[in-house]
Amino acid sequence: CKGVSLVSQLQELTAYTITLSYNYTKGYPFTTWGEVFFITVQLVAIVTLMLHFNKNVVLIPIFLAVFAAALYALIFVITEVQRDQLFTLTIPILSLSRLIQIYSNWSQKSTGQLAFITCMMNLIGAATRIFVILQEVDDQVVLLSYIVGTTLNFIIIVQFALYWSSSPAVKAQEKKKKKM
Repeated sequence: CKGVSLVSQLQELTAYTITLSYNYTKGYPFTTWGEVFFITVQLVAIVTLMLHFNKNVVLIPIFLAVFAAALYALIFVITEVQRDQLFTLTIPILSLSRLIQIYSNWSQKSTGQLAFITCMMNLIGAATRIFVILQEVDDQVVLLSYIVGTTLNFIIIVQFALYWSSSPAVKAQEKKKKKM
């Protein structure tokens, strides 16, 4: 799986699994965290497929068992205080992945293979979630996580505007025009 980091996917899965357990055990409305559930399922599928296509099929049942055990522990074993502490760690975990992308874009003066529509959907989703959190949940940590996410996603969208002419697709079109 070229261009996709297994470690990065596992990092995101960790953060989303903690977020899922936090919101579920707090009893928050599904409307405030429903997308986290679906993203978690998606990440489990992605990691499973990455293991399969990287010829690590023997690791798939181990990965699924560890994931299931971790989710069970997050919901039923650890204390609320421990879960709250873990949840606060999701902000730097997810922020780090975005900051790495922002730095990579900046240093290359290009957004590379990033999909604009996906980044825009991340921005809109996070911004929308701020409104929903303000209406339905009184949790400043949850609110802060979406404010940080929205800000970092906005920076990535700004980078698309700044580096649009540096994208591989634009460069390929320019080469075609020069050959004609």
